[in-house]
Amino acid sequence: MQSWLRGVLPFLCLIIVAGITKRSQTDRTEVLVVSSLHSAHRDHATFDYDVLFSVVRDFDPDFVGLEIRPEDIGMGEKYLSSNYPREMVELARRYQGRAFGFDWLGHEITGAPIPESYFKDLHVTKLSSELAENEAMMAKKPEQIAQLEQEQADIIATATPASLADGRYGALCRQIDELEQSWLAGSRYEPIVAFARQRDEEIARNLIRFIENHPGSRIVAVLGADHRTFAVEAVLDHFAGSKVVKGTGQINF
Repeated sequence: MQSWLRGVLPFLCLIIVAGITKRSQTDRTEVLVVSSLHSAHRDHATFDYDVLFSVVRDFDPDFVGLEIRPEDIGMGEKYLSSNYPREMVELARRYQGRAFGFDWLGHEITGAPIPESYFKDLHVTKLSSELAENEAMMAKKPEQIAQLEQEQADIIATATPASLADGRYGALCRQIDELEQSWLAGSRYEPIVAFARQRDEEIARNLIRFIENHPGSRIVAVLGADHRTFAVEAVLDHFAGSKVVKGTGQINF
């Protein structure tokens, strides 16, 4: 199931975005999209927290986008640590005043603090637990999903910022998404994949809105590896003339 809670720089995802607003042709917006591994960064041999932080620092960004809701970005460290991965909280601290949030966790809490038991009580969380115990539904689960998830795990085990931007992990995410949507379509468990899909859409929408409002900036967006492919595709689709620099994850506008 796609998780909704989960010499490097030249090889990342840099996107150059064109045509956002009237300005000098040399004044371009650059967005570096960096995959995060959340708790897997801890003691990771090739992509620990320090490597992630150095990638962000070396880009010398004007702004740093994080997998934190916009309404939560200015909250205290205790609140953030209770609801978000360690690297997101640390980057929010390091780039205070330049950090912005683009996450989404449900319309019912938009504009309000996240309740203490929100993730435990969330409908899709309960559905996921119920699904795991439903023998009839689990018997119909496509066998290919387990194989693809193992391939994902293998990539994560030896991951670097560059390897997570080469398209392999994102392709696996896409295949798993399609299989899960087909498997759960029409069942009481369909909201699980619908929520994950909507979260990807809302993340991309929030990121695009920030880019539009900050032309000519250098922006780093740090988000979970499972969300990265959708976000990059959405940005490229939205901004005509945008392009990914070959061999990188950078999008130039």
